[in-house]
Amino acid sequence: MSITENTFETAIDQFIPHPKFQIYQPKYDIALIKMAKEVSFSDYIRPICLPVNQQLRTISQFELNGWGRTGNGRYSGYLQSTTLNVTNCDEYPGVDDSQICAGSDTSDSCSGDGGGPLSAKLSYEETARIFLIGIVSFGLQSCHGSSSVYTNVTYYLDWVKDTIHNNKLLS
Repeated sequence: MSITENTFETAIDQFIPHPKFQIYQPKYDIALIKMAKEVSFSDYIRPICLPVNQQLRTISQFELNGWGRTGNGRYSGYLQSTTLNVTNCDEYPGVDDSQICAGSDTSDSCSGDGGGPLSAKLSYEETARIFLIGIVSFGLQSCHGSSSVYTNVTYYLDWVKDTIHNNKLLS
């Protein structure tokens, strides 16, 4: 990846996967990363909020961003964005409250999008803010016209808070 004024690259200082995470298992697909350098926010680099102490209404529509494969089967050189709707998880037996299913008839997450944000615009103190609701976990090979499974970030908020505190990730 080339560095431009719109990007930021840094080493990872700490990587903490959920202690129950196992490769090729869809549960506990979440980790925390502490970057080696502090990020300077700009018009192109913005934080995303976690719904800590936030009463969440039922969310039916999300925004997904990623660098994964596009409709032509190639990886994108540009950050892609799409709107997804909550879907049922019928094609994924065993999905539980720790996961969210979302998709659309025209787009979905695809190879290369793993770990990317599934977000929603919510009101916080009378201001619209972007909240991280899910993380791209897995889906079908078709990458469109179906739904994918996302780690439900709200399900893991206690683990996130405890891990940040216990590992002094904010210091």
